[in-house]
Amino acid sequence: MIVVDDAGVQDVGYNASPESPLRGKTPVLDSLAAESVRLKEYYVHPVCTPTRAALLTGRYAVNVGMPFPLIGDAISGLDGSIPTLPEMLKSEANYSTHLVGKWHLGAAKAKNRPLARGFDSFYGLLGASFDHYTKKMGEVRDLWKNEAEVPAKEVDEKEHATTLFSREAVKVIEEHSARGHSDAKDGDMDPLFLYLAYSAPHAPLQADEKFMKLCSDVPNRHRRTFCAMMAQLDEGIGNVTASLKAHGMWEDTVVVFTSDNGGYFLVGGFNYNYRGSKSSGWEGGVRVPAFIRAPKRYNFAPRDFRGMAHVADWMPTLMGMATGREEGRERVGDGYDLRKAFRGDEEGGKENSPRNEALLQLDIFQNTSAYRSGCFKLLLGCPGIRELSLEPTETLWVVKDEEEDEKEEGEEENGVRKISPFMRDVEAKLLEWIADLLDAIMSPANNQGIKYLAFLNIALFNDWWTRTSFFNFLNCRYQDLTMWKGSLGEHGPVLDWNRDYGPKIMLYNLCEDPEERHNLAFKKGGKDVVDRLYREMMSIVKDAPLQFAGDLVISLPGERGRNHSEFPSQPFLQEAEDISTFAWVLDRGFHALNRRITYLVHGLSVLLLLTIVWGGCVVESIFEEKRRKRDIGALKKE
Repeated sequence: MIVVDDAGVQDVGYNASPESPLRGKTPVLDSLAAESVRLKEYYVHPVCTPTRAALLTGRYAVNVGMPFPLIGDAISGLDGSIPTLPEMLKSEANYSTHLVGKWHLGAAKAKNRPLARGFDSFYGLLGASFDHYTKKMGEVRDLWKNEAEVPAKEVDEKEHATTLFSREAVKVIEEHSARGHSDAKDGDMDPLFLYLAYSAPHAPLQADEKFMKLCSDVPNRHRRTFCAMMAQLDEGIGNVTASLKAHGMWEDTVVVFTSDNGGYFLVGGFNYNYRGSKSSGWEGGVRVPAFIRAPKRYNFAPRDFRGMAHVADWMPTLMGMATGREEGRERVGDGYDLRKAFRGDEEGGKENSPRNEALLQLDIFQNTSAYRSGCFKLLLGCPGIRELSLEPTETLWVVKDEEEDEKEEGEEENGVRKISPFMRDVEAKLLEWIADLLDAIMSPANNQGIKYLAFLNIALFNDWWTRTSFFNFLNCRYQDLTMWKGSLGEHGPVLDWNRDYGPKIMLYNLCEDPEERHNLAFKKGGKDVVDRLYREMMSIVKDAPLQFAGDLVISLPGERGRNHSEFPSQPFLQEAEDISTFAWVLDRGFHALNRRITYLVHGLSVLLLLTIVWGGCVVESIFEEKRRKRDIGALKKE
C-alpha cells in the first residue's frame, strides 16, 4: 500500500497531460500503472488525517470522528473501538504488518500510535510533515522506530526522507523473506502487509540534486522541485518493487497506489482540469490518481476504470482479497468490495461499480461539506480556493484559465462578484514574492507554516472580496451549525435555503460539467436535487461521533526531560490523563499561554505585512470595478 502526500491528478507521469513536463519523469509508476486497474473517478478526503483514517478503517472520516487534520499538539486520535485494516489482516489472515513513513492519526498516547493499532513495526514520523533532510519540525526531530525516538547519531541529515523510507521498506521485505518458511504453515511464506506512506511531495519542497537536474526543463522553480520530489519517489518505489522481485514475492504481491489528497497548487501541486486544491471540497482537492495491480489469479485486467471509488473501499476490497470471503455489493462500514467491478464481470460492463455515492468532506469547524451522488455533486458552505490553474510558467506559478473570467451560471442568485484579471495577476505575483522572501530568510521546514498562513489569508481575502459584503463573508465562514444540520422535516432533514450567506449552496452535474463551472442549485429542478442529496448526506452521518477540532491544541510540559510542548507531533500525555474534564483543561491549558502569545506576535507581523500589500490591491480592484461599471454605463447609453 503506497501512499504519497499531496500529489494531484497531473503530478504522476502516466496521468499527466501530454504537454505536461512531468510526462516521463515517473517511469516506475508509469510501468506499474500500465499493468494495473487505473481508477479515474477515485475520491479521497481533502486533507491528510481524514484520508488516512478512511483508508485504515473503511469508514468516512467524519464517522470515526476525524474529519479534519490533526495539527499542532492535537490531543485526539483514532477511536480504539474501530478495527483497522492491519488489525483485521492479522486476526483474520495471519498477516505480518508494517508501517514505514507517515502516521498522522494521533500520537498523544501510546494507544493512539501505530503499534497499538495493528502494526508489528513502525519506522517514520508521527506528525504531519517535517524537513525531509533533518527530519525535524522546527527544532525537534520527529523520527521514530516503534515507540522510541531514533537517536540523533543514527540520523543522516544529508539523506532525503524518501530515500530513507524506501530503504527501510526494502529492509522490511528482506527481513520478512529471511524468516522464510520458519513460521509458515504448509510450506508457504506468511503473508505481508507493508504500508509505505511517504512524506513527499508534501512541503517543504526539497529534493536531491540529481532529481533536480532531471526536472531542469520545468520552467517554474516550485513546480521544478515538486517534479524532482516525484522523480525521487519513483526511484524509491522502483527499489521496493525490485526487492520484492529479488526475493520471489512479486508474482504474489498486490500493489495499491494512491495520493492522500489533491495537490496544493501554491506549493507546486497541479490538479488540472479540476477546480480547487488540497483542503478544498472541489474536485481538485478530492479526486486523485490511484491504481491497483494484482496477481493474475484475481483477473483484474489492466485498464482505465471509470466507475466511482472511494478511499474507504480499500479496506473491504483488500480484506476480501486476503481472506477469499464471498463477494457482495453491500456496503461494509462506508466502503464497498470492488473485486467484481475491477474484474469487469458485473452486469453492466467494466465500468459498473457498486458505489454510487461518496461523502467527500464534512467539516463543521470550517463549515464545509461536499457530497456526490450519481452525476450530481453538492457543495455547502465555503469549500475553499476555487481557482482553476494551468501549468505554471516561470514567473507566474498560479495561472488562471481564461474561461474563469466568464460569468458562471447562478452567480447573480448567489451574490458573487468577480475578481478582475489584473487582481489575479497581482495575487499570483504576491504569492511568489512571499515564497521567495520566506525562502531567503528562513529554512524551508521553518517557513512552511508561515507560507500556509499567508496563502490561507489570501484565499480568505478572495472569499471576502467575492461576497456582497464583509459580513456575508464572516457568516459564510463562521456561521452556526444549522448551516449543515438544517432542520428536521416530515421526510427527514431539510436544508435552510433562506439565509443570506453568499454562495452557500452549489450543485454541479459532473457528468456534463467536470470542471464545476455551472452552479445548478438555483436553476429549474435544482432545489429538488439539492434537497435529495442533502438528505442522503445527513443519513450517512446521523450516528457520527463527537468531532474533535483538528486545531484543539493544549501544550504540555515534557516528559523524559524534554519540553514536548515545542514539538507538534511528539507524544506528551500520560496514559491516565482524562482529556474530557474541565479540570484537566484548566490545569494544563496555561502551559500553552506563553507559546501562543509568541505565535500571535509572529502571526500579527505577517498579517500586517500582508495587509499593507492588500490595501493597495483592494484600492486598485475598487477603481477597476468602478471603471468597469462606468464603461458599461457608457456602452448602454450609446
